[in-house]
Amino acid sequence: MLNQMLVKLMKDCDAWEESYRTTTTNVSASNMYGVLESYALEEERIERKKLAQAGMLFRTVIHASEQMMNGYFHIIHLLLALAHHFPELQGAADASLLQFQTDEHARTKRETPDLGEFLAQLYMSADHSWEDVFDKYFTEMRARNVFWCLDPDRGNGKGYLAYLEEQEVSSLRMEESFESSKTALRMLTFQNVFVSNLANFFLDDRSNTDCYSPSTMRYILENTYGYPAAGVAARLVGKIKQIYRIRSWSELYGYLEMGEVPTDEEICGMLKDAVRESACKRYHQCHLNKDELLVWRSTVDKEIPKEERRRVHKQNDEVIRTHRIVEAPYEQSTPGTANGVEPGRICAGATISFTVRRKC
Repeated sequence: MLNQMLVKLMKDCDAWEESYRTTTTNVSASNMYGVLESYALEEERIERKKLAQAGMLFRTVIHASEQMMNGYFHIIHLLLALAHHFPELQGAADASLLQFQTDEHARTKRETPDLGEFLAQLYMSADHSWEDVFDKYFTEMRARNVFWCLDPDRGNGKGYLAYLEEQEVSSLRMEESFESSKTALRMLTFQNVFVSNLANFFLDDRSNTDCYSPSTMRYILENTYGYPAAGVAARLVGKIKQIYRIRSWSELYGYLEMGEVPTDEEICGMLKDAVRESACKRYHQCHLNKDELLVWRSTVDKEIPKEERRRVHKQNDEVIRTHRIVEAPYEQSTPGTANGVEPGRICAGATISFTVRRKC
């Protein structure tokens, strides 16, 4: 339920962001391209009205967000109360968190279907923290996001990113993978803010970040009837506003404050590793060889070296870009292997296909 509430909040905020962007773009267009002055003024009046409506929607979202935060704390209070009355729940949470950190297979979709629900166990644990699971969690999340980046029907249809370029930095990969994963990354960033600072929301000394324990938090919430302290909900909504200003991987890592901000080379390396891991865990499947993927990629990526493009286009005179992606069953996954897929191919999982017509 905690995860569902957060997903709903982020989708509402995404809807407002899209509405605001569309409205402000139309206002600018009416100023630039109005043919008749009276017509342009009327169009501008209408668009400004839409802009005002977008602002009203924003205020509604903000108010709803504050109320959602109150509900979020109530559910945490309920979760902690259940863990207190049924100690086996806390034991199970500790065991699950430990296994997630130490066993690669425990991080697969089959063993941990929902990463958002998995994080709720942190509230019940006195032995494991957000910092303990963050690296493994973020690595698994990037691998799972690959499918949604490539899929044309349920995702963003960026199948050409299955081609793993040789250059160390690809601005196309960085920009499009970030854009395709925005909602998931915003949820991750909010969880980072919320989980790592939960105890501080109720303390006068907010510089102390090592004082969280389930028993202490339950006691505090019982004294406030499950409500957060005054101003906490508004502060969290303020954090959400900051999160929505993040526009790149570098800004994201800087905001997370989980170690040094990686370089562009390191970020691209992690993104390509995510594609490999997704394939090896059979989260997606690609039946195109490297040259066929390069043909497709070169139609959208001008950073691909000219000599590579010439080499493959000598063999392929026409590319018909029809692609299809289908999720593979998780029980076939073998983490850490290529599952016997031909070495020249990007292996396993959902299917990406398009037709290459060759010269006769």
